[in-house]
Amino acid sequence: MKRYLYLYIVALASLVATSCTHKELCDDARLYHINAHITYRLDWEDTNEIDWKSPGCWPADYIPYDNLRPNKSKGLASWNYKGGKPGFLNIIGTDGGIINLGSEYTNLLIYDSDPEFNDISYLADGAIVRATTRTKTRASHTANKFANKDEECKKSPSPLFANYFENFYAEKVLDPADVYIELQPLVFTYYIRIPIKEGLENIRTYGHTGDLSGMADGVNLLNGETLEKAVTILFDNQEDYGFDVVRVTDWGIEAIVRSYGLPGYPRVNYPTRGNPNALGINIFTKAGKMQRFECDVTEQMLKQPHGGVINWSGDDIIIEKEAGTEGSGAFDVEVEDWQYEDIILPIM
Repeated sequence: MKRYLYLYIVALASLVATSCTHKELCDDARLYHINAHITYRLDWEDTNEIDWKSPGCWPADYIPYDNLRPNKSKGLASWNYKGGKPGFLNIIGTDGGIINLGSEYTNLLIYDSDPEFNDISYLADGAIVRATTRTKTRASHTANKFANKDEECKKSPSPLFANYFENFYAEKVLDPADVYIELQPLVFTYYIRIPIKEGLENIRTYGHTGDLSGMADGVNLLNGETLEKAVTILFDNQEDYGFDVVRVTDWGIEAIVRSYGLPGYPRVNYPTRGNPNALGINIFTKAGKMQRFECDVTEQMLKQPHGGVINWSGDDIIIEKEAGTEGSGAFDVEVEDWQYEDIILPIM
């Protein structure tokens, strides 16, 4: 689903006059700041000219449309650089803060500072800033027969919004003008629907996992173009943590999966892209066995490079009570990057 997060940022490029008693001090480049006052208006807007909220596009049995909205960010970050010199990273809270620009003219990137599973990388000269997601493995995962066989498996990225300003000018004035900044979405949501024709009563109510192949490994934050490398997104139910959703319904399984979109998009030669997209789902029965189903969704994805609705396009899914994989294939162990947590140990 393509949506905009509108963040109204009043950026005040001001001179810190109270700290200057001499003209030469006021000319110091370190005194060029943006005092950013941030107001959040959590409105979301489609950008592909589809009225998703209309009954024809969003039937009543779909998940409530508003449930697809990400949560409010905890703040913003800025990255600014000039002329091949090392850049400056600033973190701004939800109530605003000071951004040190270092010069009247600078290249300024502002982005959502809740990276979670987005790894942000900066080159020393600031020429490119990329966001990628983290590697993920799953014991039961096998390459989808409709996908490229050598794709690396990754975790879904967190919501990400950004905007880039080349040669941003911070004028030294005592009564600064307001600056309006609109952040663009760089991570998009796919709503996946997988109906089960027969045997719904045989499956567990939890623990089902899936994979979406042929998705972009990352995105360039400066121009919004996704990286050429294609990866497979492994998804499972992380609803309690605000991430992917895999839920059993009275008609089958629905999932909410986030992605950077398709590789190498947008580009003028995009329609000639030969990268396949495939959907796989691992369904676990009450007997503890796993049944896997796969289908090709390339044509659907070509029309929805930045989020949308994916409907199951393979053979009818029939769940047999005693069929499926036993042993290690049904014991779905997942390994992700190390996470660190502060733990307070009592001292006696």
